[in-house]
Amino acid sequence: MSKKASPTLIGTFVVGALFLLVAGIFIIGNIKLREQTNRFVLFFNGSLNGLDTGAPVTYKGVPVGQVAGIEIVYDKDTGEYLTPVYVDITVKDSSGRSYFEEAGFKDAGSFFQAQIERGLRAKLKMQSLVTGKLYIELSYFPDTGTRLRKTEGPFMEIPTVPSELERLTQALENLHLEEIINKTVSILDNINSILTSSAFHEGMATLNTTLKDLDILLVDLDRELPLISSELRQTLDRFATLTNNTDTLVQNTNRNTDLLSKQLQKSLNNADKTMASLETTLKSLRETVSEDSPFFFTLIRTVDEISRTSTSVRQFIDYLQRHPNGLIATPREETR
Repeated sequence: MSKKASPTLIGTFVVGALFLLVAGIFIIGNIKLREQTNRFVLFFNGSLNGLDTGAPVTYKGVPVGQVAGIEIVYDKDTGEYLTPVYVDITVKDSSGRSYFEEAGFKDAGSFFQAQIERGLRAKLKMQSLVTGKLYIELSYFPDTGTRLRKTEGPFMEIPTVPSELERLTQALENLHLEEIINKTVSILDNINSILTSSAFHEGMATLNTTLKDLDILLVDLDRELPLISSELRQTLDRFATLTNNTDTLVQNTNRNTDLLSKQLQKSLNNADKTMASLETTLKSLRETVSEDSPFFFTLIRTVDEISRTSTSVRQFIDYLQRHPNGLIATPREETR
């Protein structure tokens, strides 16, 4: 027969369990009591599918609250149903730290009113593409207007902005997809009619013939071009040789002309000296010959001719000194 359990042991176990339960409730309750939250209301225009009670509310990815509830209410002023979302946002943490007091505000209401004026807005964001769950992100959008529902209620309203999915949906709605599809179908029909027309096939045949002729022309050009290039190169070589020969001839001519001019000038100078000496001798001889003798007249004529010749030689020497190229250039060329 088995031994009965001790009632004292059972009682002690039950009392200990109750003590632990009360202690846990006290600790958790104390933490909750030390935290201070404020409730706000949000109105989103889009679908709330995926947003559940208890979904997190974050600021730059940091949890600052959670969704407290979602309702459906009738707005008598607009005659439509609204879906207010209530959120609890922590304004004082378990350590007693107050966000609004650190910012210099006396209460949470004035703090959030100032942040709303600065552009604080709420936006739905996706937690996971797999589950489709949503959460609420608080951020600043100063360029957006402040649109409030102004419904009756004890809670302050935080304005909202459309989510990325809502903006994408709205953009697709503004595209007039049906009109775009109709235009696309019309364009495809026009393209099909062009491709199936006889004019298109005739044009393609003409293009094919043109391409064949062009291919033949390119083959001929590829065959003839090396010959033309070779002949052109030979012609250029001949022209270069002719130019070199001409330069050499001109240089030799210049050298010979200078040498000839110097030699001729030297000879003419000597001739001039000889003429002067001969003229002096004849003048002396003239003084010794009798004026009545026949030789005297011959001598006078000879002296005159030598004088004229000497004068011409001097003029020619002066001309060569002024025009060194006068031996090879014509008077017309010298004038130019």
